[in-house]
Amino acid sequence: GPSAQVRLGIEYRDGSERVPQDQGKALELFKEAAQAGEPRGIYHLGECYLKGIAVPQSPFITVKLFTHFLAQITPTEWRAGRECYSALKRMYSDLSSKVDPAVQRSIHDLLTASMAEGRAEAAYQLGMCSLYGWGVPTSVLRSVMLFEHSLNLDTIKDTEILGNILYELGRLFYRGGVDLSPDPQKAAQYFERGHSLGNRGATSALSVLYRIGRGVPQDTEKARRLVCRSLLSPDTSRPAELGPTLLESLYLGEFD
Repeated sequence: GPSAQVRLGIEYRDGSERVPQDQGKALELFKEAAQAGEPRGIYHLGECYLKGIAVPQSPFITVKLFTHFLAQITPTEWRAGRECYSALKRMYSDLSSKVDPAVQRSIHDLLTASMAEGRAEAAYQLGMCSLYGWGVPTSVLRSVMLFEHSLNLDTIKDTEILGNILYELGRLFYRGGVDLSPDPQKAAQYFERGHSLGNRGATSALSVLYRIGRGVPQDTEKARRLVCRSLLSPDTSRPAELGPTLLESLYLGEFD
């Protein structure tokens, strides 16, 4: 069936012990699954157009497919749909200018309905909507409130998602915004929690704070240990966005 086609398509896309890598075959399997209405077939087909896997890259087709995928997911399915968060994150950042405002509002409404049912992940995504101005005015303070609400609901068990929320909170408290004063100490606390969950971005950011002594006592040796751990981590979250690169700040004395 379509679900099996998606699983087989992923194997062909990446290659496995069972099948050799064949991205063209993967594309056909994702197309067949998408045509049959399988949501994850739609998602993986959108990823092919996003990354140019066996087809020319097309942000417009990607947005169309991701939007269609998100519309197929009911509020009660959001908890299990890791692809939802990947699709939304890319639409917020890489594809934001390609998404029609009406689509942004409809996604915001879907997330609001999902949060009303107690879905912590939806609260996190609503925070991202506020951060990027999706369907609502941009507000760093509202983003922080929604991110913290998602943690307080205490229903997210996926450590990768939790780590991302903690990293975003740390980043926002470090930078501040029009409606939020910077708070390096609070930023460090969130980065520390994200680091404890293996979030690479949080570990990298924490190392910078220890290097420059902001929000935490200055400790260059601890900063070095943290950056080494970050470089060895398999986590693929974004690196710290606090200024110069980590290697510059740690080894070239940028903050001396």
